[in-house]
Amino acid sequence: MRYATVFYSSDNLVIENLNLGSLKTVGESGLSACFAESFLITGDLNLSSLETIGDFGLEYAFGDTRISSANLYSLKTIGKEGLAECFAYNSNIKSIYFNSLNANSFGGYTNQFNNMLKGCKNVTVHFPVGLDATIGNWSDVLAGFGGTNTTILYDL
Repeated sequence: MRYATVFYSSDNLVIENLNLGSLKTVGESGLSACFAESFLITGDLNLSSLETIGDFGLEYAFGDTRISSANLYSLKTIGKEGLAECFAYNSNIKSIYFNSLNANSFGGYTNQFNNMLKGCKNVTVHFPVGLDATIGNWSDVLAGFGGTNTTILYDL
């Protein structure tokens, strides 16, 4: 199975449109910092089949990359700080989609998104309609996940 479309240039290996679409579970610290500071990862991130992220599972996993959008359509369960600083300092990220989260997705913990967008600007985060009643008052959500000019929509 191919997970990424790879392009070569004279100096660098570039991974464009990282496709992890078959991945269903990331365990505790499973991909923590895995792709961090890989400035040549660009384009879309496909995690469309990912259903569960364990504690710290994607912590800083895609920080300092150049991913422009992230598809987390099937995500249903997020462990403690599962997405903490996941996209931190990414200058290209513009949209993130969480289609399947619900009121039971968080296990009573309220800091799964801790600084997920730290250092990012002008990102739109899409959540399912009605989820605002569950996460709308969480301080990290209201603060834009640590980013600036973050738009939070409950439109899926």
